[in-house]
Amino acid sequence: MFSKRVSSTVVAFFMFLVAFTGCIYDGEDTEDNESDCDPNLICAQVETCVDGLLYPTSCGSDNCDEPTGECNDEDTENNVTQDYNMTVTEVIDGDTFYLGNGEKVRMLGINTPESGRPYSEEATDFLTNMILGKEVTLANDSKNGDSDSYGRLLAHVYVNDTFVNYEIIKVGFAFWYPYTSGTDFDVEYEEAQDYASNNRVGLWTESSYNLTIDYIEYDPEGDEAEGEYVVLTNHENYNVSMVGWFLQDEAAQTAYEFNFIITNNTSIQIYTGDGADNATTLFWGWYQGIWNNSGDFAILQDENGYMVDNYRYD
Repeated sequence: MFSKRVSSTVVAFFMFLVAFTGCIYDGEDTEDNESDCDPNLICAQVETCVDGLLYPTSCGSDNCDEPTGECNDEDTENNVTQDYNMTVTEVIDGDTFYLGNGEKVRMLGINTPESGRPYSEEATDFLTNMILGKEVTLANDSKNGDSDSYGRLLAHVYVNDTFVNYEIIKVGFAFWYPYTSGTDFDVEYEEAQDYASNNRVGLWTESSYNLTIDYIEYDPEGDEAEGEYVVLTNHENYNVSMVGWFLQDEAAQTAYEFNFIITNNTSIQIYTGDGADNATTLFWGWYQGIWNNSGDFAILQDENGYMVDNYRYD
């Protein structure tokens, strides 16, 4: 099982609440709050060091008299283990959900298709079946903050011993998203993506069309939106309707949806910015650069969402 880490801020907060009340409730206080904690509520799981032995003092613990391991009395701060557990009340999409306290969580290290794009419904359904109505454990990451600029919690997510981020990549409903800073589980996420790619599952299901992404001009001189472009080639001996096809980068903030027929044995260029389409040149219509200079991943999908080609540069 992968290790679970949480931030010192969360630990300090929960230590205070446990010391004061012993339990943390998700909801309004009631007259019965002095009774045993409901295990489906947030539960600060703390171990206390006594005479060199660790004893559980968490809510709902059935074996508080039995030590769980050894410890060092001189360093009590390191004797605290903490899991931030709470029930999932709503799943937004394949990588975002709400907790019972109203906080929004964005899963780290993965990117699932946006609404309306191929496999977005499958990704949402998969996550829903895994976590909705269940207690999840959120583990933060030593290389990233606890929340993003939108105020969403960033976390690696577990249901019991199941590593949810890993599983959704492995079945092909999410791409591994390698942040510039990296994450604590990049090795595991890359392993899951290799499995999905090698087994052609989900987003990696292979298309029958023979078109390739041949080149990406990601660092042009001057304005990036005007200068960036992607080269695609149709290697088929017949014209191919690309209506309903998608081209996107790794972040998938935007995607280009084709309404175009590409001539047989022809290459076309797709520019990031604005312009007038013609037989060999298309324009995305995006207002800024899309392709990261530090590295990116291009994905071309057909009308069924199957993988026509992909192109990674570093």
